[in-house]
Amino acid sequence: MAISTSHRMDNLVQSGRMGHLGGSLLAVAVMLLAAAAVLLGVDISRQQRMFNGVQECDQELIRIDEVERHLLAVELTVRGFALTDDPQFVAYYRNEVGQMQAALATLASDFADDPAPIRERFARLQELTRQRLDLFAGLMALGPGHAAAVADAIRDPHVRATMRAARSKLGELRQLELDELGDLQAKAERQVAWTYLQASVIVIGAFALGACGMVLLRLKQP
Repeated sequence: MAISTSHRMDNLVQSGRMGHLGGSLLAVAVMLLAAAAVLLGVDISRQQRMFNGVQECDQELIRIDEVERHLLAVELTVRGFALTDDPQFVAYYRNEVGQMQAALATLASDFADDPAPIRERFARLQELTRQRLDLFAGLMALGPGHAAAVADAIRDPHVRATMRAARSKLGELRQLELDELGDLQAKAERQVAWTYLQASVIVIGAFALGACGMVLLRLKQP
């Protein structure tokens, strides 16, 4: 049986079939390496898109913090006016309102392509912010000499609830963005691991086939 098998191998070597098989294996190995390169290229492109998504989330979180900062600054200027009756606080108030509205407009543009839950909460934030600014605008329009009236107004439970509502909605938006950022990062990590596994299997298989091909080519008789 061993002699018969050896005889068949000799016939295959002498007929040149081993050489053809070795060449085919080398060709397959090259194609597998090319496939691995394509796979890595596709993964790099996918990772770039995910990275862009992470950057967008980071930018939106920065915008949320900016809106919150100006929102609190508006409230502080109103409180400062209520405490001091200093007309300078009216100028501060107008400046902060302008900056907050600009930040809100930029945030609206950032949220345009975000998931529906985020857009819905942002729309609610805009409504609450408008209510809050309308309230403050009415108080600040009273002008110098009415600090006591402004102080009484901002102590009203309904007014305080309106002030808290916008801050609460900002907190919800921030948490949604953080959740989305976490999902993107987790997805990117899973994708990298899966691509690494696929590429490793393909490359190992390519080298194994290439090695077999080289061995068979060496068996080829002149």
